[in-house]
Amino acid sequence: MPYTSCYQPRMLNCIGGILISADGSRRTIPDHYLYCAKLQNDSTLLRLYYSSCTVDIFGYHLKSIYDDVVIGKLGTVSVSNPADAEPKTAQIAPHITGIVYINMPPGAAFDMESRDA
Repeated sequence: MPYTSCYQPRMLNCIGGILISADGSRRTIPDHYLYCAKLQNDSTLLRLYYSSCTVDIFGYHLKSIYDDVVIGKLGTVSVSNPADAEPKTAQIAPHITGIVYINMPPGAAFDMESRDA
């Protein structure tokens, strides 16, 4: 997998972003399920709060992915092998080292909504 392919902006009108784990499993989560997105100050952790789960995206230079998330246009995010890194793009391109899904129990989305109010 080429280094620059760990994030592909959305080109088509899809219902949501596609998240591809290191094992190749894919998940599509509709944009309208998103409650909140938070980017760590050093841009190495992007946490996405959805009504059914929380998704942690680990890596480097995640700002461009965050920007697409907040406008509702998340594309394809996939874990990339560090050995595939090209030195020139390693300075500026997003590099995804891990994606973790945390399922939320029923009713948790309501609790989260009430805490943010």
